[in-house]
Amino acid sequence: MQAQVTQQEPGQKGAGSSHMVVQSAQWTGSSQAGEPGPAPQPLHTLRSGELSGDYRRFCDLESYLLDCAQRRFADKGYLFAFDLFCIVVWSGSESAQAVARKLRAQGFTSLDAAACVLTRDLSQHTHERERLRCLWAKWGLGLPLASAILSVLYPQECARYDARVCQALGAFGGLAELRDFEPMWEGYQEFKKAIHSSTPPGLSLYDKQRYLCGKHVYEQLKRDIEQGFREGA
Repeated sequence: MQAQVTQQEPGQKGAGSSHMVVQSAQWTGSSQAGEPGPAPQPLHTLRSGELSGDYRRFCDLESYLLDCAQRRFADKGYLFAFDLFCIVVWSGSESAQAVARKLRAQGFTSLDAAACVLTRDLSQHTHERERLRCLWAKWGLGLPLASAILSVLYPQECARYDARVCQALGAFGGLAELRDFEPMWEGYQEFKKAIHSSTPPGLSLYDKQRYLCGKHVYEQLKRDIEQGFREGA
């Protein structure tokens, strides 16, 4: 998909508040937050999870992402910057500033425009392999963040590459350091197989990851208490 980002010039309709417009063969929408439509919407109309003034939802980003952001992506096929950076913050694998730099390096001055194009890119691919390659090779996102994004947008197919899961499995710790895509992809598939084989049947892929994260927390805390939290014990 090719996308074009243009800046309205002074004197054009609506130039009182300058904004970016994202255009592609499939869609045209404002890079300011709000649903794409014939008229770009200003920032104050930001729609982040049908926000109704109850900010408690953002204390639990995981629930917000699964209940709101994932549903919005499934309905619309794209996300704006607010939801994308909620995933970045939740993942904790790369700083928001570093990710913003990577997006701007693609030629975008608006993070909303970049987020729309990035997530629209993913919706154009039908296979997990190409989605991961897109995030890793085209957008420069490391495996931990790329897999976190995919685990939110495609929770039935994709697993988040999480250090806690690696520690619970006792393997796969160096996967994110690989510099060639094919070995990384093959290792990631083995990582997913290990998740399935190391957890109780009947759980969704997402809950299997949560099971292993919880197992790591439980075992680590028990061990630390037994050792009195002594360094090097």
